[in-house]
Amino acid sequence: MASQFRFPRLYISDHTKHVLCFSVLLFLISFVKFVEGNTDGPLFGLRLKNLTVEMGKNATFTCYVKNIGGYKVGWVKADTKSILAIGEFRISHNERVTVSNERQQKHHLHITGVTLEDAGPYMCQLNTAPMKSQVGYLNVVVKPDITKVTGTEGIVEGGTARLTCEAIGYPTPEIYWVREKGQHIIIWDKSIGRRHTVDKVEGNVLELHKIKRSQMGTYFCVAKSGYPPAVNQRVEIEVHFRPVISVPNQKVYAKEGQDVALECIIESYPKGLHYWELESGETLSSNNMKYLRHEFTINEYSIRSRLTILDFTTDDQGVYKCICKNSMNHAGDRVEGVVYLHMEKEFEAKEPLENDILTNAVDYPRGYGNERSSFGGSESTTYFDIEHESNGDNPNRNYQQNYAWQEKQTTAYTNDYGSYSGNPYYYNSEAKERNAKPDGLNTDPGTHKRHKNKHHRSSSTQLSWHHLPFVMIVLRLVL
Repeated sequence: MASQFRFPRLYISDHTKHVLCFSVLLFLISFVKFVEGNTDGPLFGLRLKNLTVEMGKNATFTCYVKNIGGYKVGWVKADTKSILAIGEFRISHNERVTVSNERQQKHHLHITGVTLEDAGPYMCQLNTAPMKSQVGYLNVVVKPDITKVTGTEGIVEGGTARLTCEAIGYPTPEIYWVREKGQHIIIWDKSIGRRHTVDKVEGNVLELHKIKRSQMGTYFCVAKSGYPPAVNQRVEIEVHFRPVISVPNQKVYAKEGQDVALECIIESYPKGLHYWELESGETLSSNNMKYLRHEFTINEYSIRSRLTILDFTTDDQGVYKCICKNSMNHAGDRVEGVVYLHMEKEFEAKEPLENDILTNAVDYPRGYGNERSSFGGSESTTYFDIEHESNGDNPNRNYQQNYAWQEKQTTAYTNDYGSYSGNPYYYNSEAKERNAKPDGLNTDPGTHKRHKNKHHRSSSTQLSWHHLPFVMIVLRLVL
């Protein structure tokens, strides 16, 4: 009987088992990667980027490749099928084309001083089976350049201004017109027969019909090709017109000893000659210690001219003329604005006598002079009735004079101090209604006596019919 052979039993520890299993696993992973690498060959990393380069500058394409192994990278101009380089060797006869690589992972194609002919698609190829490739596009741009700008100089107001602009570049630049500081352009629309405003005008020609002085200023021709930066060139439009003078305050009043400022606004282009003169024709100069002249620019065609008269006196009263003339004026022609300068009159209130008592204040509308109101209401002139205690004077003198003025008034007035109305008028600080009069006051023209009460004291003042001749004389003198 044959004996049976048995293998000896091997005793392996658990630790050894774990190490063997881990080693097998690593081997399998490495084998799979090796097989995959040999199956797929080299792979592209990042995509080939498109480039936009200004003419004359340098361009560089970069092709990212993994697992290059023994394969080669080639560069081809795709539109012409021209082979530029293979691996590290240049094939093209163009000396501006070179190649380089970094650790066989970044492969570069360099083109120096690019021209418009260099624009187009470029291909990075791998000599695998089948071939692998990527394409990037080179855009070559020519910076816009404005070669010519023409315009009309010295346009007369109401005429037509025509501006033209020429520019070169690649792609062909877009041309449009704008105004300085974002101002609107005012154009005449022939289709609707009126003006309207726009922010910009497209095209290389700008026409401004029936031009006005407000359209004077700086305009820009702008050319852009879609690639920054855009370029521009400025053009000045000048509109010629006769001077126009406006005077903000034609009548000026001043007190003695004050410094008085007279002003006028002058619109003129060309600006021409402007000055101040007296009515006599004497030209006023800042060299004179009596006068100072200042000018403030408003815009291209407007200025504010100021004449300051120092230490005003009565001799300085009169007519002052702001004069301007330019090339649009005919011989002997000029434009002037007139300012009338007067002395301001001071109101002098009559001082009551020692024994006089102020019993009634009557306020009249302004119009008998330049006096100012003593109350705070509407502009008027204030007169006072005066009663006399016993000084021997005619007790009715002041009242009769004022009564003569009162008979000419027919309108009631009211201010913060009260109201006064009627014919004749009486001022009453407590009266709140039209035509109100003090309590106890008899307004009968035959007697016109003031009766004693808490508001008024007894007086011998009265107005009767025998005073009528005197009243008529006063009225005649006043009127």
